[in-house]
Amino acid sequence: MIFIENKRTIEIDTKLYFRKKEESFDTEPANCGDFTIMIGVHYLGIDISLDTMEVISIRGYCDRASWINDNNMRLNKQTKKCAIKVKPSESEDWWFRGAATDLLENIPIYFNKNTNWVCIGTTNNEQYDTCIEFINNCIMCLSNGEFRALWLNPEFI
Repeated sequence: MIFIENKRTIEIDTKLYFRKKEESFDTEPANCGDFTIMIGVHYLGIDISLDTMEVISIRGYCDRASWINDNNMRLNKQTKKCAIKVKPSESEDWWFRGAATDLLENIPIYFNKNTNWVCIGTTNNEQYDTCIEFINNCIMCLSNGEFRALWLNPEFI
């Protein structure tokens, strides 16, 4: 699968939260997708609308005990605010409502406790060619359409 910058400008009114008691990310207003792309060994998912093939939310369990403290990490790339479309590869013909797929199995999760930014994936900004904010404080970084990192700055509740 590849991720594609959708040039359509969007008005971002979705908020990202991390629910400490549940150890989970969530977005409000709640917008459950038709299809989920699971990230890593946790139960954290990127929800997709199959009608538009756009990423619409981030939800799921993400145990803070697995986070690697890195108070030096920074996102040093300019970001764009727009929607992100997903294009399944030709071999991925089984995308249907209620299904899910894994994006990566072993992916590091970094946390900067000074800024409250969480980075899922590589913190090496040199590996990004596009960074897209598709939900408030939720930025996906790509290289030639391939996932490199998800930068999240949730409100901790």
